[in-house]
Amino acid sequence: PVAEPEPVAEPEPVAEPEPVAEPEPVAEPEPGSDLQAQKSLRQALEALPSLQILFESESNIITPDSLTTLNQIADVLILFPDTTVIIEGHTDSTGENSANLALSLSRATSVRSYLIERGVSVFNLRAKGFGEEVPIADNRTEAGRATNRRIEFKF
Repeated sequence: PVAEPEPVAEPEPVAEPEPVAEPEPVAEPEPGSDLQAQKSLRQALEALPSLQILFESESNIITPDSLTTLNQIADVLILFPDTTVIIEGHTDSTGENSANLALSLSRATSVRSYLIERGVSVFNLRAKGFGEEVPIADNRTEAGRATNRRIEFKF
């Protein structure tokens, strides 16, 4: 006897592709989230009248007016204990490059030490000196040099 051929199965219909969903709108950060903490920290720092830190000429001694600013920064950082801060010291181009590098690190370290004395965690603060290597203004003018002598906080 001859075997009957197997019936050929009908090909399954190809499924239509699922429609691509529209991307969800970006929501506000959840309370308690890292993004919310960063936003709150930024708002608290922006509310401060000034972040300018000044020093005695050619030294790492913080001026009395700048202590008020550092106290305000310390208060904010204590409210956000998980915040890591890099304190960057910068100088103008007057003088020897090596001396400027040492001075910038010394100033950043002074700021770090002061914040620690005020109660900010030592584990959250880093001090770096850049000397004259990262100017933000023209070192050929007095105003530019004054602008380049600065402390920057990176959060």
